[in-house]
Amino acid sequence: MKRIGKIVFVLCVMILLSCISFFVSCHQNEVPNPPPTQIEVIRKPTALPQGVYEDIVRDSKVNLTIDYYLNQEYIFSYSQKLITVQRGYDDTEAQITDVQVNEQRGVLIEYRDEPLVIIEWTDGEYRYQIMTEVYGKDQLIALAESVK
Repeated sequence: MKRIGKIVFVLCVMILLSCISFFVSCHQNEVPNPPPTQIEVIRKPTALPQGVYEDIVRDSKVNLTIDYYLNQEYIFSYSQKLITVQRGYDDTEAQITDVQVNEQRGVLIEYRDEPLVIIEWTDGEYRYQIMTEVYGKDQLIALAESVK
């Protein structure tokens, strides 16, 4: 009888651990099964300064890239890509910091020898990237969090 009790206890613990693992995996940056094969929903930054205009650089089924300008001056570039597209930055000469973008994991890349700053994150469906030489870290995170 004790043996059956131990087996039941071990099975309950295993089921509980499986449930916890499932819950955690559902709330992390997981790739949907299967991930989209083309961009189905276009998302863009919404917290833009007055007078900003966009120039669509690339608009394909797998990559949307837009440059943003203010008073004829380039201020940043934004990309939305399929999650299966490889990351779009060189990290050999950069300081990389983990950041949160709307409770999703991302990275902030600050280059040592140039003013370029990049933030890249995923929502589990698409990969996003913003590059700038104008905005600082806090402005860049706020801009990333405005993507809708």
